[in-house]
Amino acid sequence: MNYETEEEKIQALKDGWKQYGNAIVSGIAVAALVFAGWRYWETQKTTKAVAASQHYEQLLNDFDAGNQDAVLARGQTLIDDYQGTPYSGLGELVLAKQAIEQQEWQQAATYLQHVAEQGPSEFRPVARLRWARLLANQQDYTAALAVLPAEHQGPYAVAYLELRGDLLLAQGDEVAARAAYAKALEKEQQGSPLLQMKYDDLAVADIIGDDAVTTATP
Repeated sequence: MNYETEEEKIQALKDGWKQYGNAIVSGIAVAALVFAGWRYWETQKTTKAVAASQHYEQLLNDFDAGNQDAVLARGQTLIDDYQGTPYSGLGELVLAKQAIEQQEWQQAATYLQHVAEQGPSEFRPVARLRWARLLANQQDYTAALAVLPAEHQGPYAVAYLELRGDLLLAQGDEVAARAAYAKALEKEQQGSPLLQMKYDDLAVADIIGDDAVTTATP
């Protein structure tokens, strides 16, 4: 728009401010409030994470010192007050370890199950593995197999498959156990002498069994 005089320009600015000024000011105020709220939330999140890490560090010190009551109290604090941080799951894993050392099997299983099913996603696989091993140590092989996922592509895939083989072997299913070991060996990148030995032992047992059947056949 062209203005003939400077006065017309000034008057147009005044008229525009009267019409849109309140909206501009309101928009700036809202943006400022949103930014302030975001900064506050980020600060609170950082503060919470720092406090949780300090609790967890002390929890480890208490565990190493054998201060069982302090471990229970601090671990429960992490569970109750710091949900949403990785330290809640880590704290519960420490509580499970202490419970295992005290042979409190059911309590340990409760901690591990909670992390495996509801804990931070990054700790669910290791909690599930430890839960299955705990059940296996109690010779509850069926329950342990039910805990293990049918397929797992993450970093615990080999450990899952090897444990599955151990459980199936304990149940007397050598064919399925050998298949599980074979899958584990396919995924194993570094090479595991123990895993290879488990597979080879079953392969040898299978060959001996076949030879025995052949020899016995008239």
